[in-house]
Amino acid sequence: MAKETILVIEDDPKIRMHCHEILTSKDYQVITIRDCESVIKIALETPPNLYLIDIDMPGVNGLDLLERIKGIHPEVLVIITTGRLTNENLLRALHLGVKGFMVKPFRDEELLDSIKKILEDDHLLKARIQSRVLNPLFEISESFLSEIDLRDILRQIVDLARKETDADLVTLMLVDPKSYGLNTTITAGGIEGELEGKIQKIQSQLAEWVTTHKEPLIIVEGLDAHEWIHKVTAEHGISSSIGLPLLRKEKVIGVLHMCKKEGTHSFTQNDLELATVLCRQAAVLIDNVRLFDEVNRKARDLEEAQFDAIKALAEALETKDAYTRDHSDRALQHAVAVAEKMGLSDLQKERLKYAAILHDIGKIGVPEQILNKPAKLTEEEYEIMKTHPEKGAEIIKHIKSLAAVVPLVLYHQERYDGKGYPTGLAGDKIPIESRIVSVLDAFDAMTSDRVYRVSPGRKFAVEELKRFAGTQFDPDVVQAFLDVIGEAGGLHQANQHRPNDPEKAAHPALPNVPFVKH
Repeated sequence: MAKETILVIEDDPKIRMHCHEILTSKDYQVITIRDCESVIKIALETPPNLYLIDIDMPGVNGLDLLERIKGIHPEVLVIITTGRLTNENLLRALHLGVKGFMVKPFRDEELLDSIKKILEDDHLLKARIQSRVLNPLFEISESFLSEIDLRDILRQIVDLARKETDADLVTLMLVDPKSYGLNTTITAGGIEGELEGKIQKIQSQLAEWVTTHKEPLIIVEGLDAHEWIHKVTAEHGISSSIGLPLLRKEKVIGVLHMCKKEGTHSFTQNDLELATVLCRQAAVLIDNVRLFDEVNRKARDLEEAQFDAIKALAEALETKDAYTRDHSDRALQHAVAVAEKMGLSDLQKERLKYAAILHDIGKIGVPEQILNKPAKLTEEEYEIMKTHPEKGAEIIKHIKSLAAVVPLVLYHQERYDGKGYPTGLAGDKIPIESRIVSVLDAFDAMTSDRVYRVSPGRKFAVEELKRFAGTQFDPDVVQAFLDVIGEAGGLHQANQHRPNDPEKAAHPALPNVPFVKH
């Protein structure tokens, strides 16, 4: 195991030499120095495990030097030495994450014990942060991509902060991106009694301070810094509190405030470090959730615009074929309901929506004299009509976002028994979305007037779907569709009396199949 390195920054050569002797005797690797620029060079190239910094060096404030070091290594371990520790220096040192304070002259045992304890505590803290903070946050971030619930994520963050610091009350406030005001989002714990409401107001005031200054606000017993704040919190039974900004790209997006009531131990430096790590990771997580929401919103806007454009494309067909007017809208309405009834996935529903609108788009390539012919089509004309699924697939395949819809349009005239066109697919080999469109298309054809015949009516259309369920149509789709339109009764009985060959089942109004041309 590599030796741990201690960097001693001290202007007194006797103290430097003595620290070197004591620490090397305990198997530490020791570097002693007094030149500040050399310290920065070492920090950049080979950072030590711990710094021992004298505050009161000629022409240099050790805390100023520490601030520069922190800019390079935010998680650095530091012990401050001084001949006189003032409240001002103590507060600033706390903000900079100093781990220990030693007032000169100090004993050898005191120095060794402090260094040993800080290094051991750091190993334990890092393990604690990894297992109790970073790992849970990683699990949260893994789950939020599939199912985002920002409030639930914030609740987990607050609960984690309270559990790991033994805080009595933890409040997370987020900055409103529009008004820039703070909203109390989640609170965990509480300080019982009539003062609880007042304490929450004080938390808001302290959070405003943190937001304005973009730095932590630390209040502990025996430290008379921020006197007005200390006085207010003491009056309301708060012995110590920590307010931390959630920073993202140098902007405060929220504040985590934790406090303890009188009669409990103050927050420790370890609590501050753990909460700092939590806030840093939570800020990334919250920002990502917001970004994810924004991307989704823009994607929905883009999708709606694309959907409108595609509907316009479908409506262009209406100028050629009078029957198709409103047909795509009716198909869409029924498609959504049938998909819900059959429990299709969100992805399948989305594809079905486009297929319902676009399934007949290929008729744009069919001559109008065939589309609107008032008499029965010749065999040659019928063959031309049968090309519309392939023409439709060819049209939309050039739209990259509709790649998954191409086969649905191509196969919407296939039959469940394999006797359809253009490829003769059968059963489950036909995409479920195409099987649904097939039923919707047939029903709409039978309940709409055509140039060559008057609609035989809804009752007839229902009976025909029942009769051909299992041959021309997927019976599960027929059942779901009839359930949707309130005509489910009798499907099983109708199937029992279905002719063996539906192609030969004649009807005076609609020979051979439920619909003739379309």
